[in-house]
Amino acid sequence: MKKIEINPHLFRSLDIRGAEAEFVKAQNIEPGSAKEKSAHGSILSPEIAKVIGRAIAVSQKPKRVVVGHDARRTSPALSKALIDGLLEQGVDVDFIGLVTTDKLYFAIGHYKYDIGVMNTGSHTIKELNGFKISKYKEGKVMPVAKGSGMEQLKEVALEQNFPEVEDKGKLKKIDISEDFEQYILSHFDYQSFNEQRVICDGGNGSAGSAFEGIIDKLPIKATKLYFEPNGEFPNHEPDPMVPENLEELVDRLKNGEGDFGVAWDGDADRISFITPDGEILTGGFITAMLLPWVFKKHPHSTVICTPPMSWACREIALEHNAKVELAEVGNSFVKNAMEKFQAPFAGEEADHFMFNESFNAESGILPLMIILERLTKSGQSFVELLEEAKRGYFVTGDVNIEVQDYEKLLKALNTYYQSNGFSSKLSLGDLQVVLPDYHYNIHPSHNDPVVRLNLEAKSKELLEKGVEDVKKLIKELS
Repeated sequence: MKKIEINPHLFRSLDIRGAEAEFVKAQNIEPGSAKEKSAHGSILSPEIAKVIGRAIAVSQKPKRVVVGHDARRTSPALSKALIDGLLEQGVDVDFIGLVTTDKLYFAIGHYKYDIGVMNTGSHTIKELNGFKISKYKEGKVMPVAKGSGMEQLKEVALEQNFPEVEDKGKLKKIDISEDFEQYILSHFDYQSFNEQRVICDGGNGSAGSAFEGIIDKLPIKATKLYFEPNGEFPNHEPDPMVPENLEELVDRLKNGEGDFGVAWDGDADRISFITPDGEILTGGFITAMLLPWVFKKHPHSTVICTPPMSWACREIALEHNAKVELAEVGNSFVKNAMEKFQAPFAGEEADHFMFNESFNAESGILPLMIILERLTKSGQSFVELLEEAKRGYFVTGDVNIEVQDYEKLLKALNTYYQSNGFSSKLSLGDLQVVLPDYHYNIHPSHNDPVVRLNLEAKSKELLEKGVEDVKKLIKELS
């Protein structure tokens, strides 16, 4: 077999991600540059996907694998090639077709597959794609990532010394939609939900295909935007954390067409909530809205948050005689912390929410169901429920700041604050600073050459002042 050339940077700490060959070649990327080391500079072709399939088989040694894909234009060919590689190495594969990532996670947890592979580019531009690999472990869905199998997979894929296998694997195509929908609905008395007006933006990803059957069973008035899967993403890019992508949803809310809105990314493992006046909520405030439901289901438990999260979450936990533990930003770090602390829930600022009820993996539909239940039982409006959860805090959400050397910057900031008598701590890969008027967190992006600032204060004026002060200091120290 001819050895396939693979950019080693295709294999990242949390997943595998690359781009179409034509897209990479058109950029004329300098060898050794930062872009060559990114997903934008790493070719992911069907030939490479087949090698990855074989490498999964050899490095992880699964007997049964489930594979699904998102709505991207390259996903059908990539997932087919990956499956061919698995079959060639003697692994049986169940193919579930176009799904959301949380539907793939459900399949792993519910049917106890050894490995599950989601072919998705998540929230990125249409030219990018990739694979999220997970495994079943004692009732939980855990990532195959750095420290849990990615290094071995990468090594096998790059070496390509695959053993010959006489008995090839068997392929089955199955539909898990009914089981998935029934499982989600079984956690709620959904027929009693109040008649909320919810504007739902599927972003032309896979959310519509997976969630429409659930939403249609609810006694709500749902306005469905872009539920049709279309890998060209003709209406907006599939990232609901970018305000420009939610302009139509926000306009409809401001025109009084809905009580609140939700939007999903390309593979629907993220869900964003939007207020009637068009405010896109941070993951911290969404977490604060979800926690009372979590603590009712799991009294006095420990939950996991990432360092940028609102201090409102800690206050709510204390009120319920519960506890918040912090984990480093990143899917595998959060899930490992859930396992360590036996936590039934984790929330990330990036709108990822993981539940015991979803096998400790992200769910893009459970947060909506939980908010609908809380609105019904409390009799409150969405805004009232939110204001109660905020506990008077104001937050920035992610503020991206371009830097050349984030490690050098974080050390310089830490030294500055400590030498001036302020509370500053480098921990979990982040810098956490507590000042008299506000507190903030800075952490590096796993995907882009930026640091992300998240700042929280007790007034909008202090919030704006804090961002201005931090940006000025970063400029001085860079």
